[in-house]
Amino acid sequence: MVFGDNLYLSFILNDAANKLPKSHPIKFRLNDPNGKTVYQTVQKTNDLNHYAFIVPTNQDAPTGNWEAMVSVGGAKFYKSIKIETIKPNRLKIKNTFSRKTLSASYPNTDNLEVTWLHGAIAKNLNVEMQAKFSQQATTFKGYEKYTFDDLARQFSTEEINVFSGKLNENGKASVNIQPRLQGQAPECFALHSLQKYMKKAEILVRM
Repeated sequence: MVFGDNLYLSFILNDAANKLPKSHPIKFRLNDPNGKTVYQTVQKTNDLNHYAFIVPTNQDAPTGNWEAMVSVGGAKFYKSIKIETIKPNRLKIKNTFSRKTLSASYPNTDNLEVTWLHGAIAKNLNVEMQAKFSQQATTFKGYEKYTFDDLARQFSTEEINVFSGKLNENGKASVNIQPRLQGQAPECFALHSLQKYMKKAEILVRM
């Protein structure tokens, strides 16, 4: 399982030989590998004698052998549960630009939202964003036969770093893209690729 998700456990009681009274308490307890009780609850007996326990876990919970214990009267039932932290290595990255076209005449904001593929928030990850710019023809609807580019300007493709920072607790970041090109910027250029590097501990992902 992945820590931070719920742990689903069930217990079936057979009291045919010695019927329990109605509303008799069924006690449940979960200990972590260090022997610390992290969750406990009490349910009452039901006609089906089937009891389900939904146990929340923390994302920083320790890996190891956990122990579940159900207490019914003087009887106690133990179950060892092996739980290991799974480190996901794939990210789902959503980019939402404030405008359809990037321009030097107004701020360009990219709202970045990142989750792991299993749905958990990818919080506090480091972010490196690089963009590749190249020249393209400047065109306007209805004036396709005209040339609006300065032929004296020569621009080679440039790849620059546009953001270095960190995601917040919600896996989000607001990025102001203000590229500073080395060459003579053309009237219109194309953003070919936007690459992101997310790194935390031993996780390195390139999209």
